[in-house]
Amino acid sequence: MKPACMTDDEWADWNEPILGRRPGGHPCFDCPLDFHREQRAAGTCDGFPRHDGGRRPTYQPEEATARRRQSWRESNARIRARRRGVAA
Repeated sequence: MKPACMTDDEWADWNEPILGRRPGGHPCFDCPLDFHREQRAAGTCDGFPRHDGGRRPTYQPEEATARRRQSWRESNARIRARRRGVAA
């Protein structure tokens, strides 16, 4: 998938074999943070740079916490329902 910050020519250059090998990874992994911030502010960035060793999540930490809590609640509700079914 072509990043929004790249032109068609840049994308073609990125995908061109280098010394007979395909380029490794996605272009966003090599994106400098300053360029990422500029492109994000301009509305032409749809990716995340790998500045911390991996891709950044597309959701906020508060949302992740809420998702984990909801999953935990649903899991506990299933466990309680099974226990009631076994005890009955």
